[in-house]
Amino acid sequence: MVQQVAFSVAESAHISAQAFTPDIPVSLLPYLATLLLSLAFLLGFYFTTVAQSSEGHDILCGACKHFDEGNFGQAA
Repeated sequence: MVQQVAFSVAESAHISAQAFTPDIPVSLLPYLATLLLSLAFLLGFYFTTVAQSSEGHDILCGACKHFDEGNFGQAA
């Protein structure tokens, strides 16, 4: 009995819920992906060839930033 009530409550909530809408338009995703992947490549090139800093903090921050932007590009 309790299961049936819980199911009907969940079912009515599902039916009355609004459809999912993304925060950014889907048409912008290819441009966003291109931008973020290009930025990830350029930062990767910069931190592996151009910037030869002796400070580990700079390298670690750059690697984290590069990793995050690469993941955003792959997700888009």
